[in-house]
Amino acid sequence: MEAEQYFAITSVRETTVSTWCGNEYEPVPDGLLKVADRLGVDFSKIEDAVGAAMKLVFNREYDRAALIPHITRGVTSLYSDEEYKKWHGPQKADLCRGWGNTLVELGVLRKK
Repeated sequence: MEAEQYFAITSVRETTVSTWCGNEYEPVPDGLLKVADRLGVDFSKIEDAVGAAMKLVFNREYDRAALIPHITRGVTSLYSDEEYKKWHGPQKADLCRGWGNTLVELGVLRKK
């Protein structure tokens, strides 16, 4: 997997876990920035692309110039109907625990 896609997935999952997994995790200040630096990824460019793609997924106004095709495809796949059902169904606890632990290890989230 390409570094930019890895970072985009990490960014989306940080938002997913901190939003959908109750009050168990919170973002680490500058955690995503440090991951981007370790990967050699342009943080601002990719975060803008992730943000625009997420707005696109949720039918909100977005900056078309910020979209990057491979990032948009990755983000939209994480918000497919199938993925949504997983995160809101019986697998939710396992997904929260698994992704939560991974993101804690990466330094992106911390337990509250």
